[in-house]
Amino acid sequence: DGNYLNDADGDGLAEIVTVDNRFLYQFDSYAASAAPLVIYTVRKGEVVDVSTEPRFLAAHRDWLAHLEDSAPEDRWTSRGFLAGWVAEKIRLGEGADAWQQLNAHWDLAADQGEEACVTGEDLEVCPEDQIQTLKFPEQLRVFLTQNGYPL
Repeated sequence: DGNYLNDADGDGLAEIVTVDNRFLYQFDSYAASAAPLVIYTVRKGEVVDVSTEPRFLAAHRDWLAHLEDSAPEDRWTSRGFLAGWVAEKIRLGEGADAWQQLNAHWDLAADQGEEACVTGEDLEVCPEDQIQTLKFPEQLRVFLTQNGYPL
């Protein structure tokens, strides 16, 4: 749909600005999912992910504000929203706070958990001894770690 080229840091050069599509459908439907901002540039003919560079903190703050403004009423029960929200907070260096808030609000007693591969692989190819029943926060931690969002 376009609008990918934006000057995300105000230096007069456009970057490719989009969202991390790995979050969409991972924990909920597309419509109920949120995804963190990703920013790419081209250097020496190669596409480079520059999302974590400090010069893009303002763009990440703006995106977090957008996510929070459009958060569902039941944000603390929305797995799809929370996954993207926590990841965006990680981008801002606020991952520990987001993780603490998630765990303070998530209803572990109501979460029956789902089978997941603790290595992050798809269940179909996961070694049987690596399959466990994980509650949402545990599933999210595995997914974040495997996809470059360290807490």
